[in-house]
Amino acid sequence: MKKGDFKYIFKIIKPFIAKEIIGFLVIIISTVLSLAKPFVIKLIIDNSIAQKNVHNLIIFNLIFFTIFILVTLLGIIQNYIFTFIGQKLLYNLRMKLYETVINQRITFFNEKQTGEIMSRILNELPNVVNLFSATFINIITQVVTLIVTFSIMYILNKQITLISMIVTPFIFILFRYYNPIFRKINMDFMHIYAKINNVLQENISNIKLLKYTKTYKYSKRRFSVVMHQYIDKTYENLYIQSISNSILSFLFFIPSMVLLLYGGMLVIQGKLTIGSIVALSSYLNQLFQPIQSLANINIDLQKSLAAFRRYREIADINTEIDDISRMEKRNVNKIKIKNITFGYNEKNDIISNLSCEFHKGQEIRITGANGRGKTTLIDIICGLLKPKDGMVLYDDLNIDNIKNTSMKKLIGIIPQDTYLFNDTIKNNIKLGRDIDDNEIISLANKLGFNDIIDGEKVNLNLMLANNGENLSGGQRRKITILRGLIHDPQIIILDEAMTFLDEESKRNLCKYIEEVRANKIIILISHEDVPYIDVDFELEIEYELLKYI
Repeated sequence: MKKGDFKYIFKIIKPFIAKEIIGFLVIIISTVLSLAKPFVIKLIIDNSIAQKNVHNLIIFNLIFFTIFILVTLLGIIQNYIFTFIGQKLLYNLRMKLYETVINQRITFFNEKQTGEIMSRILNELPNVVNLFSATFINIITQVVTLIVTFSIMYILNKQITLISMIVTPFIFILFRYYNPIFRKINMDFMHIYAKINNVLQENISNIKLLKYTKTYKYSKRRFSVVMHQYIDKTYENLYIQSISNSILSFLFFIPSMVLLLYGGMLVIQGKLTIGSIVALSSYLNQLFQPIQSLANINIDLQKSLAAFRRYREIADINTEIDDISRMEKRNVNKIKIKNITFGYNEKNDIISNLSCEFHKGQEIRITGANGRGKTTLIDIICGLLKPKDGMVLYDDLNIDNIKNTSMKKLIGIIPQDTYLFNDTIKNNIKLGRDIDDNEIISLANKLGFNDIIDGEKVNLNLMLANNGENLSGGQRRKITILRGLIHDPQIIILDEAMTFLDEESKRNLCKYIEEVRANKIIILISHEDVPYIDVDFELEIEYELLKYI
């Protein structure tokens, strides 16, 4: 791990330091008590059974039982503490990553696949949490076990203990060799998981297209390819783990053989009691069991570290939204586009050195062929995209300096695509805003959208599914329109808003726009003339340039 990683980790676990310390103390006490069991068994054999002392036999068995009860209770406390910490950490990290993701500009999502983002938030973060909970718990437990076990063995017989430790350097050499290999394998696994997630997400999201085109084999082949990558990586991981575990097993076998041979000779010579060799045998297993566990923990640790690095790849990205340093903006009289240049790559600019102004009371129509940048210009005006050069000003205030809470109130957009959540119609219109149902009903009545608010089958409480597949295209569009207009925005943007609407609904919407235009800046994107709206001027995008008409 890098030096900066430790500071980062401390910052994450800082709220839980007190509970972590209590948990670690519980682990230490529980581990020490567990390691006392073989020594108590030695006392039972040597000081009770061998001497035929019933009193000692009862006392030592009571001690053994007490240790068992205490270890059990401490185990329950330990599980509660670290489960609590783990779940809180998982929640905090997921919310941090989610907040970072949604606060990125739209270009971030153009570069990242949806399935990969979902995989990092849902599948990989539990591995990061293991780094702070399960993995650290196991490391501390095994290290304490190793130290205490070695100390007790040294007291019982230092020669056997020291001879048994000869293999230790070879074990650490093995760890050092396999660490980078396991880290790379786990990074590869995470990339493959992200691919699987992405392919599944795409195939299921585009299920209607697959059914229209009957291209089931194509989708099956895509899924098969990534699943075979997963299987191949699993075989590779199994092969390497088998080799490393076989070498470890051989190294662990050597001390056991030494104990049986050398310890047995000492018992025959009367230099070691049977109870001592039984205890030493038990402690020897417990001495190398932590090393074996640390080997397995090492694999989990590499997985956690790989996930931690992938977490930081996104979590450390500077978000484009920082409302603390921004200003409130309640009214807009003018939008000024000043020398804007934008392109999705360095070579080609979609918009080049554009300057224009939109004033309150104006209706502006943006036209042009598909792919020329009409929606891109809207995204820049709304602050979703940042231009290479130039700026967007709301009454001489740079859009980058306006709080998002203000932008949310100022702009009402009806996008070209329909976006609906698996929620009720009214919640899809409100989107968490404090809006009364009567306000929705009132606006719907003004627009003549009664078919989505008061029908028997379709009403405000109807639960939508799969982007509103249980509604008609026109009804979905009406929900989008109500969502964009319900908060009475000062800037109304209609991006092909008339799509899927019947003629009467188009006329009602245009009538509403004309009624409120005096106090609004209204921007329309449309390939066709809108017969019910008189625009003040048009902005045509032609051959990757913008010009007034």
